[in-house]
Amino acid sequence: MPAVYLETRDIPIADLTPFPGNAKKGDVAAIRDSLRRNGQYRSLIVRKAGKGALTVLAGNHTMQALAAEGAETARCEVITCDDQEAKRINLADNRLSELGTWDEDALAALLKDVQDDLDGTGYSSDDLDELLQTTGELAANATEFLTDFVAPAPASPAPAAPAAIPGAPAPAAAIPGAPGMAEPAQDGPEPQDGVVPPPAPLAPAQPYVPPPPVPVPTGPLMTPVQWVVTVEQRDTIRAAIKHAQEANGLDNSSAALTEVCRAYLEAQENPS
Repeated sequence: MPAVYLETRDIPIADLTPFPGNAKKGDVAAIRDSLRRNGQYRSLIVRKAGKGALTVLAGNHTMQALAAEGAETARCEVITCDDQEAKRINLADNRLSELGTWDEDALAALLKDVQDDLDGTGYSSDDLDELLQTTGELAANATEFLTDFVAPAPASPAPAAPAAIPGAPAPAAAIPGAPGMAEPAQDGPEPQDGVVPPPAPLAPAQPYVPPPPVPVPTGPLMTPVQWVVTVEQRDTIRAAIKHAQEANGLDNSSAALTEVCRAYLEAQENPS
């Protein structure tokens, strides 16, 4: 028989009894973090039985966390049910959430929205980095903070067709009689008695003309810079570059990185 809802009210924790034989082992420390940050956003499910006994069917670890945080009462939804239904409710509450799956892209988007304050979510920055690596987004953005260091590659002109060398054999596609080519008209007399007339003399070779010199760049030379670092090292580098950029009013992160390196060299040359 389904459970029957009675009421929702605050009940002294001292009056609540944990479910006997609860098989789930929850992370009470993580629940305490959530309570401090988010408050008790979900009620305990409490069964009211004979003689007014109040047993927690769902939310046993939340009750423990509330008590550890010094709370004297807990918000509870009070129901009535028989013994077998109480066991099914306890099993269902502990199991059903485990059967769900994650939309990893949606989860990553949610975590990124609150990544500056993950307290109380049960996630850490390492969890977010691991998730972004799983979805492939971390690989795409791993060197995003180095974008300012990479000069755009100049557009390469299309290669010019090679100039014909006087006297050199024609390309295969232009050889008379090649497959797909029409037979050229014969200007001279037909060979007689199998005698082939001698070829025309070759034109003299043209003198070599060197290519024009490459102009020397007038602006600063640019070169890409890239590292492979750990997540912790990446965060340290980002923080240093961001601090230097804001503290010195610099326009981009490449100038900020240069400032960090210059300050370090000065400190080595002039130790205090």
